[in-house]
Amino acid sequence: MEKYFISKRYNVKVEPNDDGTLKLTDLREQSYGQPLQDAGLLIASCGGIQKFLELCISEDRYKEIKDFRDFRNTPEGKAQLEAQRAASAENHRLALEKRNKEREAEYKELLAKYQVIPSTVENIRIVLRYLNTKNWGGWELPKMSIGYSCNQYDCDGKAATTIILDEPIDDGYDGMSDKFVIGAPRGYLNKYTRL
Repeated sequence: MEKYFISKRYNVKVEPNDDGTLKLTDLREQSYGQPLQDAGLLIASCGGIQKFLELCISEDRYKEIKDFRDFRNTPEGKAQLEAQRAASAENHRLALEKRNKEREAEYKELLAKYQVIPSTVENIRIVLRYLNTKNWGGWELPKMSIGYSCNQYDCDGKAATTIILDEPIDDGYDGMSDKFVIGAPRGYLNKYTRL
């Protein structure tokens, strides 16, 4: 019974032979109907014949995928794909806006509760989360029980906000720290305790 193997690079019909080997026929436009040139390499890269066969799909599933790919290349398909991307971007924007409003509400609640905010890890987390949603030029820094300075960094397009306290506090990780960061991807600002 024939099966199919599809990836970004391959589009192959797979037919088992009586001797346990496989016949792989290339279905790509440039070499349609020809035996696949690098069949052994493809099978080996998948982990052998058995693993390769586990990755193969039925003819019905192959037709579904092929029809989808063909549709995606039509003007209607491209328009649908663009509409999906726009909807996804809008959903992402709305989720980010909601998260930023929640962080602002937490921050305002903290300001309403204290004239001088106690320098605890949780309070610092709330302050840094809020500050990280704003451009540093628009910051109005709150008063905290320990003196501090804050900075904002661009880590390959991702904003990260740091605070350096004048004296260390319990960092919540069985130690003391005076440097905290929020928003930094792994590999950036490693000397800071991540919140």
